[in-house]
Amino acid sequence: MLTSRKPKLLFVCSRPPYPPIGGDRLKNFYLIPELHKTFDLTIVCTGSEPLPVEGKTYLEQFGKLHFWQKSGFDFMRNVVSWPVRLPVPLQASLYYFKDVADQISKLAKRHDGIFCNIIRTAPYAEDLTIPKFCDIGDNNGSYYSHLMKARKLSPIALYCLLDQPLIARYERHVVDTFDHSFLFNPEELNSYNASSKLTLIPHGVKPSLLEREPVSDSNFSNTLVFLGKMDSLPNMTAVEWFISHVMPLLPDAIQLAVIGANPPARIMALTGPRVRVLGFVEDPYPALHGALAVVAPMQLGRGIQNKVLEAMAVGSLCILTSPPARALENAEDGREFLIADEPGQFAELIQKIAADPGAYSAVRTLARRYIIENHSWERAGSIYTKAVMDYLLRA
Repeated sequence: MLTSRKPKLLFVCSRPPYPPIGGDRLKNFYLIPELHKTFDLTIVCTGSEPLPVEGKTYLEQFGKLHFWQKSGFDFMRNVVSWPVRLPVPLQASLYYFKDVADQISKLAKRHDGIFCNIIRTAPYAEDLTIPKFCDIGDNNGSYYSHLMKARKLSPIALYCLLDQPLIARYERHVVDTFDHSFLFNPEELNSYNASSKLTLIPHGVKPSLLEREPVSDSNFSNTLVFLGKMDSLPNMTAVEWFISHVMPLLPDAIQLAVIGANPPARIMALTGPRVRVLGFVEDPYPALHGALAVVAPMQLGRGIQNKVLEAMAVGSLCILTSPPARALENAEDGREFLIADEPGQFAELIQKIAADPGAYSAVRTLARRYIIENHSWERAGSIYTKAVMDYLLRA
């Protein structure tokens, strides 16, 4: 009986949640310890690089670990064999390996349920008879549709043209056939017809950000900051758009600092008298809190942005475009953040802030309070746990 023991849950992710850089890794890094409180976990993941010793040590605190390192040849073989697996989208087929599937099938016999992280890992659960849960996160079907239109006549647009209809179809298939699924964005939740099988999850932020008192770096008092993993196409596009369209409208004294791991050559090339590309910064939060404002001018963004949540958590003044703002339930423009979509709107807001930074102190305070009350990983973990447990107890 489940009431007399911890339920055994298979947790499957397409790459190890260590180091915690990037949306899915960061989420899993904090979600796994929360699920471990209630479930006896077995963690299954693949990766293109060796799992560092510290990553292995971290994950083994919370469950039995099965890790497969896959080579570039392994992934290429999956690309070549993709037509055999249609209508599964390439994004999911790319991360499907038969040896991993065989091991999951064996492990499933000793587990009460399987928890798949994003649709990349959903194929591993398709033929299993135990309860199936999928953490879809963001609706990639709608995202790829947007990306296809934005990146016309590019290799990315060609990929989207091929895979977008399959991703949209497969996401709906997962929602329909899995026992329960999870989404981050309230707008996307309403696009499905199976509301009883869906739960909205608030993304979380690092516990340390909620516990520490914000500290300011005064060197950034006349600087706008963009925070994000810089090999991400939405982040690259946002920075390029802001530098091209907004920076020329601002006084020369206002600078932009780009903070985030793995900036590619195209981003490094943007460095100039008013633009600093700092790359990875061990502790970026004093810069965020001390900045004139943190900007998230997402042109391709969708759903909740980790960078926005982290900036708000330390009491930064955030200026967002509408898509990431809509993902913040029960928060409002002018109260917890500011919204700008056009270059002129950004420039006007930024110049008002520069003229009187103190006028926006209430927005900073309410931003931090909003994150503390709504976006802790403890709260997110409890929602995941309740939905899975409620189903397992009914099954």
